[in-house]
Amino acid sequence: MASDYVHPLPGRGRCRVMRIFLPEAEGELMHDDLPVAVCSAVACSAVTANTGPSVTERLTAEVMVYHRMERAPVWIEHWPPEATDGRAETFELVVFSHYEVREIAHAEGEEVRPEIGKPAAWKGLDRGTVERLLGQVV
Repeated sequence: MASDYVHPLPGRGRCRVMRIFLPEAEGELMHDDLPVAVCSAVACSAVTANTGPSVTERLTAEVMVYHRMERAPVWIEHWPPEATDGRAETFELVVFSHYEVREIAHAEGEEVRPEIGKPAAWKGLDRGTVERLLGQVV
C-alpha cells in the first residue's frame, strides 16, 4: 500500500479514507499496470459521508493529481456498515466516461477544482474479489 489517509471534501464537512495501491509497490498488486484506489466513506464530525457522482469524479481527479498518476486508477468505492444502514457493506467498481483531468467550476464564483468524466458504470463487488485484486485483506 502506497498511501492510507483521510481525504477531506472542502465545504461539505465530510471525508473519505483513501487507500492507494501503486504498481511500483512491488508484490502488492496482482497486476502490474494500474494503480488501485479504495475509497471508503466514513462519518466525520457526526455527518454522514457524502454520496453522489459529483463527489466521486472530483475526488478521483484530486487523487490522480495529488499522487501524480499518469494513468487512471482502478476506482473502488467502499461503503462500510457505519456509512450505510449499520449492517450492510458494499464495494463498487466505478468506470468513468473519460479519465482526462479537467479544471472545472460548476457555478459562478465557485472554486475551480479538478474533475474527470461522470461515472458511466458501477459494478458491485464482494469483499473477496477486492481482496484478490489487491492481494491482501481490505
